[in-house]
Amino acid sequence: MMITRKSVFQLFMAFSLACGGLGAVSVLNAPEAAAANTCGTSYRMVKDGRVPVKDASGERFATIEVYFSSKDNQNCAILVKEGRHWGLEENVNVSIAFAGDQDRQHGQDTDSGRMKEYSRAVYTAKGVAAGDKPIKVSATVGNASASAEGWDGSGNAPRITNPK
Repeated sequence: MMITRKSVFQLFMAFSLACGGLGAVSVLNAPEAAAANTCGTSYRMVKDGRVPVKDASGERFATIEVYFSSKDNQNCAILVKEGRHWGLEENVNVSIAFAGDQDRQHGQDTDSGRMKEYSRAVYTAKGVAAGDKPIKVSATVGNASASAEGWDGSGNAPRITNPK
C-alpha cells in the first residue's frame, strides 16, 4: 500500500473519531472542557473545587472535581483519572452525596466497576446543596481513597474543604 496524503488524513480522521471527535485529547485536558463533556456546558469549577486522590505512597492517581451551574442551580462532581494506577482490573467505588434540608440526602449517587469500563471522567453525579448542608464526595480506587466536603451557604458555588 502506498502512503499518500489522503491515506494519512483518513487514518487521522479514523483515529480522531475513535477518540471522541477532533481535538478530543486536547479538549479533555482542560478542566472546563471536562465538565462540559460530563456535566454540561453551563458548569464551571467551584473555588478550591479540585481535590487530589492519592495512594498510600502519596502518589496522585485521581482528582475529584466539583462544578456548579448557576443556570441549573445545581452542582456536579466528577472523578478524573490521572497517573499510572489505572490497571484494567482495578476496582473503583465513588460516592457523592448532596445533603438537603434537615440533613436528608438528595442527589446521592454511588457507582462501582472495573477501570476498563471508564474513560477519563470516571464518574459523574449531580445534585444541590441546600443552605449550609454539605456536599460529600468520596472515591476509592484499589486500596487508595480520598474524600472531601463542601457547602453552599450563600446560594453560590460551594467551596471544598477538609480534603482527607
